[in-house]
Amino acid sequence: MTTNHNDMCWSRRGFLGLAGGLGACSLLPTLAWASGAPKRVLVVRAYGGWDVTFCMDPRLSTPGGPDGPDVTGSDEQVVNYDGLPIMASTYRPSVHNFFQEHASETIVVNGISVGSIVHGECRRRIATGSRLDSAADMACLAAVSHGSSETLPYLDLTGGGRVGPHAAMAGSLGRNNQILALLDRTLEVPAPDGTLFPRYTPSTSQRDALEAYLDQRRSQYTDRLGARASSSRVATLEAAIERQRALMESTVLQDNLSFGQAGTLVEQCELAASLMASGFCHSASVNSGANWDTHTDLDQQHLLYEDLFDGLGVLVDTLKGEQIWDETIVVVISEMTRTPLINSDGGKDHWPNTSALLMGGGLDGGRVLGGSSQDTLDALPVNLESGLLDPSSDQLITYGSFAAGVLHAAGIDASEYLPGEGVLHGIVD
Repeated sequence: MTTNHNDMCWSRRGFLGLAGGLGACSLLPTLAWASGAPKRVLVVRAYGGWDVTFCMDPRLSTPGGPDGPDVTGSDEQVVNYDGLPIMASTYRPSVHNFFQEHASETIVVNGISVGSIVHGECRRRIATGSRLDSAADMACLAAVSHGSSETLPYLDLTGGGRVGPHAAMAGSLGRNNQILALLDRTLEVPAPDGTLFPRYTPSTSQRDALEAYLDQRRSQYTDRLGARASSSRVATLEAAIERQRALMESTVLQDNLSFGQAGTLVEQCELAASLMASGFCHSASVNSGANWDTHTDLDQQHLLYEDLFDGLGVLVDTLKGEQIWDETIVVVISEMTRTPLINSDGGKDHWPNTSALLMGGGLDGGRVLGGSSQDTLDALPVNLESGLLDPSSDQLITYGSFAAGVLHAAGIDASEYLPGEGVLHGIVD
């Protein structure tokens, strides 16, 4: 049961020269990497709410209990892969293939309480560990903390990433690679009324004059404010301008993206890993490209998991091939899980808990942290120091403690971004 990925790759031409071009564009001092050094973070999002009983929190259907994936008549069975109990089926061969090869490198976190059943609210919470609209996601914070020298420290490949106050250090390709409309001024983009943009493209001399004008305005800004100017704000402005120029001078994205076409998860994973390894970005986020909100047809989860783990297999192989596997923590999340019981439409509704997968970054895999009740899938109490179930504890793995634990594992002081939040130390300690 193997999957052939050879026909699903984006072009990677131009990446070998990137390290000598953009990768050498030092905008701010580079942080040294050493044993125990800070990690990159790559987030994979499965928007819509996966049914965790299909995979990392397995349940077979029981009278009066939850409805598992076996209600479809598929050959479901709970298989132990190097210490990870995973629901396996011939309906989802990529799940089997992935855990057969990578279970010892993977941590499963079950019973994460998100405290809501609203998509937008849950997405913000699981990605950032916070309820605040102004909060940045885990990959962004890793880039802010450790990746200031890259052209785009945080790269969101599809849109949906959260950057908070760190927009100057982040960039988004857009759901359909809209960034090309900014980078390639010869690209004609139709407006709803039929007008083609850009209507005007400056010549080289005109562009140089515009750049000189912007430099003059920046100097006037700093001179006028003098001591009143925040040195960090001025540095942020200058770094943002340099990043913009480096990006406009590069052709790496133009050579590897197609305007108006969203990349598949496999393509996103290969591109993200290659760009991180080349020094273009420090951390990144990608999207599964599918809607997991299966209110009316639970069987859709089979294909959704199949495609997800097909992409994850490629991601692991690419990170290892680029020799940044041990430097990168891969975080696979969905904002919620589905209800224990199937509804009258043959699907499942929203449930305020979820699971997550963590890989790479030198993590000690083959472990399950947290857990959920057998019948209701409610989060169970844990010891945050170990991450193991503890009936005597009054602690849950909340979205905040999960995000804080990921930041801690990436070498970041979580209290700086999530003050007062408990930390899931069991990921690394």
